[in-house]
Amino acid sequence: MPFTKIYNESIMTGSVPDIFKVSRITPILKNGSACEPGNYRPIAVLSSFSKVLEKLIYDQLISFLEKQNILFEYQFGFRKGHSTEHAILETIDSLKTALDQNMLTCGIFIDFSKAFDTINHRVLLDKMFKYGVHGTPFR
Repeated sequence: MPFTKIYNESIMTGSVPDIFKVSRITPILKNGSACEPGNYRPIAVLSSFSKVLEKLIYDQLISFLEKQNILFEYQFGFRKGHSTEHAILETIDSLKTALDQNMLTCGIFIDFSKAFDTINHRVLLDKMFKYGVHGTPFR
């Protein structure tokens, strides 16, 4: 059970083993000339062991957010039953309803895809421990 021990220790301490942080970077051409380095998007491929740890942490984080009822009802994209297609359908339905009622409509779209990169993970872990998520060991 050495991996179980590694995963449990990682969750309990809030640190990821350095070997799990090693990735293979593959440049993928976005568009334009293949001779321009700026036209490539780097894709990082992590080890399967890193992906397992990521999934374990994801499951705990989602469980915590759902138990604490923290997520907004219309948070789409990474929750079961709340796909990005649901977000589009909800938006269209809201716009149609507003137009049918002769209301002014406006859409503001913000990309928060990098927001998690700015979070202090130590603070996040401290708050999770404060509210009762104690890194349940995996068996």
